[in-house]
Amino acid sequence: MHPFLRNIYQSYRGFSKSPTAKKLFYWLRKLFLAGVFIFLVYQLWQIGWEKVLKSLPTDPVFYLLYIPIFFLLPGSEIFIYRILWKTRFRDIFPVLLVKKVYNSDVVGYSGEVFLFNWANRSLEKQNIDLLRDIKDNNVISSIVSTLVTLIVLLLFFKTNPETFNRWFQKIPNNELWYILLSLAILSFLIYKFRKYLVSLPLNRSLEISSIHFGRHCLGFFLQVYQWHIVLPNVPMYIWFTFIAVQLVMTRLPFLPNVDLIFLSLSIKLTQVMGAPLAAITAIMTINSVMGKALHLSIYSYFQIFSTKKMELETVDPTSQNTSILESLSETMDNK
Repeated sequence: MHPFLRNIYQSYRGFSKSPTAKKLFYWLRKLFLAGVFIFLVYQLWQIGWEKVLKSLPTDPVFYLLYIPIFFLLPGSEIFIYRILWKTRFRDIFPVLLVKKVYNSDVVGYSGEVFLFNWANRSLEKQNIDLLRDIKDNNVISSIVSTLVTLIVLLLFFKTNPETFNRWFQKIPNNELWYILLSLAILSFLIYKFRKYLVSLPLNRSLEISSIHFGRHCLGFFLQVYQWHIVLPNVPMYIWFTFIAVQLVMTRLPFLPNVDLIFLSLSIKLTQVMGAPLAAITAIMTINSVMGKALHLSIYSYFQIFSTKKMELETVDPTSQNTSILESLSETMDNK
């Protein structure tokens, strides 16, 4: 590891262990979520609760489609971790479900901490190897989701070129050059440090990439179709915009309660784009409610009934996991 990065890591590690840091992170997360919740309630109050309730979907297909949408991520990761760790379905699937709960309702990537702790106790692999596999999977997923986001933007341009051109022309020339320069620098950094990004062999990386790409494409189709059957007159570019925002938000690290934040953003985007506000707010809200209900059911089941109860109770995914940080340091040193 570079001396400068090592100094930053050591300083952060020392501060993160202090009681002050733990209290600070705890209250900052609580304040942020409280702010998002209050703002969301204000948005719904402005729209009108009665309008939102009257606009709730009545087509049962809408609710049925949410089931494959919800289970698509943990279902695809079964195949990924079977490739990486040779795990059995009955062992890894419950863990991936709880991982999804942590990432959605606690803090982004806290599910990866839970997965690492489970694998560290359950599999005969070194900490460094486990961390590398989890890291590589997330990096590959990020790259593929970026590719899918670009495809979504191309579909946006294809379905509504006038709106795209109008938005594009609003970008000042100097800002456009900054964007292009930033993309060039980012591309150079990715190429320069590619060995630090993914440790897996090329054939295995491509295999995992294909699973992520299939999952993103299928999820994209199911999600747009779920929205479209309720509001068929809404232009497709609006749905593509929501998909692009959703994909970007899933890649932001340490973001608490992603579903709640996306719901608030979708309401604001609907107002900006001039779409039917009450109807779109209703379908986004009911999707969020169904997600929360499934998350609560999954977590409650494993806490109360499952034999994995003790494993869940001994994991604190929001804490600073020292073993992971140490493994990360070793990984960087061994590169």
